[in-house]
Amino acid sequence: MAEAILLDQISKRFIIRHQRSRSFQQVMINFWRRSSDRQEFWALRDVSLSIAPGDSLGIIGENGSGKSTLLKLISRILEPTSGRLRVNGRVAALLEIGAGFHPDLTGRENVFLNGSVLGFSRRQLQACFDDIAEFSELGDFLDTPIRHYSSGMHMRLGFAVAVNLDPDILLLDEVLAVGDEHFQQKCFDRMNRLLREGRTMVLVSHDLGAVSRLCRQAVWLHEGRIRLYGPSPEVVDAYLTETTQREQWQRWIEAEQKAKVRSSRTGAVPGEDCPAPTADVPIRLTGLRFLDPDGRETTRFRTGERFLLRLSYQAPKPVEDPVFGIAIYTPTGVQITGPNTGKCGYDIERVEGEGEIDYIVDSLPLAPGAYVVAAAVHDRQQQHIYDYHEHMGFFTVLPKGAAGEAMLEIPARWEHRPAPALAGSAVGPAAP
Repeated sequence: MAEAILLDQISKRFIIRHQRSRSFQQVMINFWRRSSDRQEFWALRDVSLSIAPGDSLGIIGENGSGKSTLLKLISRILEPTSGRLRVNGRVAALLEIGAGFHPDLTGRENVFLNGSVLGFSRRQLQACFDDIAEFSELGDFLDTPIRHYSSGMHMRLGFAVAVNLDPDILLLDEVLAVGDEHFQQKCFDRMNRLLREGRTMVLVSHDLGAVSRLCRQAVWLHEGRIRLYGPSPEVVDAYLTETTQREQWQRWIEAEQKAKVRSSRTGAVPGEDCPAPTADVPIRLTGLRFLDPDGRETTRFRTGERFLLRLSYQAPKPVEDPVFGIAIYTPTGVQITGPNTGKCGYDIERVEGEGEIDYIVDSLPLAPGAYVVAAAVHDRQQQHIYDYHEHMGFFTVLPKGAAGEAMLEIPARWEHRPAPALAGSAVGPAAP
């Protein structure tokens, strides 16, 4: 069976001009100085992929890695600089919001315009127009010029056209980010239906959950080259691991820089969030470590795995009733949880000298991603914060097996209690 899409050593080069010639003299001068105003940029280098009919491929990577360029090559909007490209089947593409639409035409008129750009006849478009209108849920707005549309309305119309034209190959480029939750779910349902029908789909997205949900295979692009290609859970796992580690390192640098600024202004110890030890600070947090189920130090866990966070402290003199606490945040600053020993009813009557305290989660419910940990120790009445660290640790959560679509994995169990009559009938006939 022939491939739906074949890319063999595909490369794409763009010429970037740094200045514009404003006169004939400048044109002639720049002709002899091509190196000064022209720069080659290779968006893709030697990319080889083979996508079978009915398969689904997710393309992931950082901004500028060549994802959208690759999709535009497959859709024939761009031509490769070198290499061989073959696409077998009718293609419907939704590459960016508003692509293929004219702002002065109504939604209804743009359905026919966009469809004709995709290579469909007017008769074909008339046959499926009612399905497009129903799917888009735009109602009377279909007869309104789309310059009045929001980005979400643009997406509704573009997606409705793409998925209702009976395509053999569907190309999607980060188009669901602006949709509301209801319409996003509707789009996911339609994409799953197309895949069950044997259609081929290529999806570019920063939503790793969507890639894992919809795509059997994934390719990770980095600086225009294929970094990894294989089953989507493995590729997403590798990409998430590297990017979150890079984020952690960057946050460590930012935290250290902020600490140095504070130390220059207040005399605080660099790397600390609280003042230097004094007689009024009887206990300090001296370290934080993460331990895996085997007791080895790590910063990588999987959803559903045992999670252990260990705080170290030093108390030069006795401290009565201390309360230890942590807070876990996303990289964007959203607090996930903020437990402490007081809330949990774990009373510590007295500490002195050096010691450790563990926070243990038997089954980590967090979704894959990077997380930041703040830590503190204070008195029971919360009148005195002895020590506080805003960025005391970082850890990464990886998917458990195949990456799923859930936000959390909540520890729970199922129970089945059949009705008495059914339970009796399962044993056998009643005695006479």
